[in-house]
Amino acid sequence: MKTLIIVCITLISNLSFTQNYSYDLHEYSDYLLDKNNNKISCTITEIKNGKVKFQQEDKIYIKTEDLSNFSDVKFSETDVLKNTLNIEIKNPNKNYSNIYFYASNDLPYTVMQNKKKVVKINKNSYYLHKVEAGKTYEFYCSGNPKNSDKLIIQAKGGKTYIVKGMQIRKSHGNPYSRHGTSSRLVIDNSKLSKYALLTMSRKARK
Repeated sequence: MKTLIIVCITLISNLSFTQNYSYDLHEYSDYLLDKNNNKISCTITEIKNGKVKFQQEDKIYIKTEDLSNFSDVKFSETDVLKNTLNIEIKNPNKNYSNIYFYASNDLPYTVMQNKKKVVKINKNSYYLHKVEAGKTYEFYCSGNPKNSDKLIIQAKGGKTYIVKGMQIRKSHGNPYSRHGTSSRLVIDNSKLSKYALLTMSRKARK
């Protein structure tokens, strides 16, 4: 009888350990890496408009942060990536290049070229700009035409460039800047930038 009780206790303990292990594995199978490459174990619940919602290990609340705050992300459930517009990042044929502009960190900006407006990128929006390959293009943000802040793209055939606006400084008295903030265009073809682009919720209009 005593032996039977010991066997039962052992089985129950093993079953409990297996259940707990499986629960933990499922609960925290995702992760984020911060800019210092520190791993954050979590459950990612949604990636939308360039933001990630996640429940960190041992926390009861859900956080929302910009994807640009991290250096890498891994999620187990593919449906957390909310590509509501069914955006496809495609390479064009060899005679053209694709340039995608999108809003990062909710920062709106207006893309300029040769003193002419290309498109205004508002919060949660993106725009596909197709250009001829083999040419050089210069873009900058409205109100920030300095040569040092221009984005120069030597367009290669069949290549895609993903571009976002980045805050660079405070510009007092600048009528083109939002709340005194100026922007600079940068190319970012990283995995996280692609996720941010895919989850934009509207197309920008010229």
